[in-house]
Amino acid sequence: MQQEETNRKYGGVQFLSQMIYFSFGPIGGAFFAFLASITAAWLIDPGELGRVSLFTTAITLTTLVSNLGLDRAYMREFASSKNKEELLYNCLCVSLCTSIVASILIILLRQPIAGLLFDNSDYLSIAILAVILPIDIIGEYSIYTCRLYGNVKKYTIASIIQQLSYLIYIVGFYCLGIRGYRTIIFARALSMATKSIVAVFLEREHYCFFGKLNKSIITSALRYGVPYMPALICSWVLNSMDKYALRIWSTYDEIGFYTSAFTIVSVLAIVRNAFNSFWTPLAYKWYDEGEDVSYFEKVGDYITVILIVLSSLIILLRNVIFKIYKPEYSHAANILPFLLFVISMETISYVVGCGINLKKKTIFNLVATASACVINLIGNYILVPRMGGVGASISTGMSCMAYMLIKMFISRTIWYKFSIIRYLINILLITAMSACAIIFNSIFVDVCFATFIIIYNLKSIYGIWAIMIRFVKKRK
Repeated sequence: MQQEETNRKYGGVQFLSQMIYFSFGPIGGAFFAFLASITAAWLIDPGELGRVSLFTTAITLTTLVSNLGLDRAYMREFASSKNKEELLYNCLCVSLCTSIVASILIILLRQPIAGLLFDNSDYLSIAILAVILPIDIIGEYSIYTCRLYGNVKKYTIASIIQQLSYLIYIVGFYCLGIRGYRTIIFARALSMATKSIVAVFLEREHYCFFGKLNKSIITSALRYGVPYMPALICSWVLNSMDKYALRIWSTYDEIGFYTSAFTIVSVLAIVRNAFNSFWTPLAYKWYDEGEDVSYFEKVGDYITVILIVLSSLIILLRNVIFKIYKPEYSHAANILPFLLFVISMETISYVVGCGINLKKKTIFNLVATASACVINLIGNYILVPRMGGVGASISTGMSCMAYMLIKMFISRTIWYKFSIIRYLINILLITAMSACAIIFNSIFVDVCFATFIIIYNLKSIYGIWAIMIRFVKKRK
């Protein structure tokens, strides 16, 4: 009984403790990524930055497809697996084999891919895409392993090293006389390779380099992971359709503005990455151990308040932030408000939609993402030709909100009926603030909205502050 009281008393402290520890890496990584983004913006024109952005989305897609959802299966089965090294070996081997096949296809289809991404015949960059794919997959599995074993120091090192090396490589290539978007592409590829090498070295004791393939493990992992694939691909489409819509209906310059605005969203990505680093295994653990659902509700409330308040402050300061970019990037400030939804709504969905994964009804992930994709496609078709990057951000932001809401209502139906009033009011407030920021672009209106959002969430902010105080006292 006493132990139970202790757990209840310090449950929030333990939650915040994990989030703070796992945020060290994302904070450091985001800092260097932000510096790298500003450096890139000063070194190349918006159109060139647009080509880099399309290259990055291509890497994301090929990595996602090559994994076959086995990375998700690895995380899901990790806690219950008796031989974790064997689980890692089997999942990684299959992902590596599919990545090699994907790399071969990329080389064979280099001409149309180069035309789509760069509007030229840059086969060297396509070759880099093919080579870096299997290397990046190894690095990603190593990052997952750091998270699952709860090794904060290793996770922090691996998270920071990629973005720090990215910044160093950008400056280095530029000093060597390599100009244009290739400067950034070469730097990106080498930084991913650096991350993979460091991450594998850090987690080397968990790798079984000469193991045997286990048919039952592979079959079980594929049965769990492959049904994820349509949902994951739809998720990629949801998050990348905007850039390709701009490629089709607008210009590379607009993609560059859009990309620079997305960099500011990295502030919210710090919270998302830190939260996601431990939330997925923790949610499975709580569910398997039969923890009270009030824990899930409190986490959902706190993470929503953190994201909504941060979003309102970023919108308030958006014009000041873009003063550090070259003057031609100032247009990106109008693109920023709705782009914040991409991170905030996705992160909130981790909690409000977790019932889908806990109940192993992963088909509903496909329902949510496919519905959001349709909304995004229609929105991009209507808005991008008329409004360029601003239209793409509105379409993407609203479709991400739809994605979160669909997952929330499905989760309530198949799990338990948690309260949604505060979620809906917060979403309504930040949506109204984003719309008014684009329409009026008035600091007075922004201040009024930000103030009202803080006042509405004051009780939760006080709760978060109280937990932080207890966390500090506990550490002393």
